[in-house]
Amino acid sequence: LKRADSLSSHNGDATTVSTSNGRVVIVAMTVDFGTEHGPLMNLFFSAAKHGICVDVVSLVEPSPLLQQAADITGGIFLQVERPSKVLSSMMAADNEV
Repeated sequence: LKRADSLSSHNGDATTVSTSNGRVVIVAMTVDFGTEHGPLMNLFFSAAKHGICVDVVSLVEPSPLLQQAADITGGIFLQVERPSKVLSSMMAADNEV
């Protein structure tokens, strides 16, 4: 379990985003995003700018792209080793936040 700190950059200054306007949960079943890497990064930076946290539950090997999504937005990256334990893993992560 990894809790990410949210940072946004404006004119070269890094500031912590202190308010959350919402959360998005991505359940990842692949690490292959092909040509979508750039557009997804733009999406994650926009989410961070608007105070939206992106939480990721990965059911496959860790994805650097989705780990960055959680880092950029202040969300949680949760690697689930046993998919049958997804719900209990998510509930445990929620209690740690």
